[in-house]
Amino acid sequence: MKLEEAIKGNQLIADFVGVNCQNLERYWSDDWGLLLDAYFEFQQKIRDFLKREPMQISFCGSFISGILNEDINGSFNALVDGIKWYNHNALGDYINKY
Repeated sequence: MKLEEAIKGNQLIADFVGVNCQNLERYWSDDWGLLLDAYFEFQQKIRDFLKREPMQISFCGSFISGILNEDINGSFNALVDGIKWYNHNALGDYINKY
């Protein structure tokens, strides 16, 4: 993964989970523990949204596939895609800055 992609993804996740992160070069994109914590928070938010708007989503399966294949980049990218989707669909005021 390119450094620029990691920084943008880490910033998106930081905004989503409400964390002020100083070193965006290495954070969720490099740490399974932090990435899983962010994913569980994402799961909680999306679960509440899907109760109101039932639909099929694929990025959760991609995240789990990354775990099973020990591919942190795959899981990281799936979470970033999921957060972008959530921001656009659930919040309705997504600004395409990522």
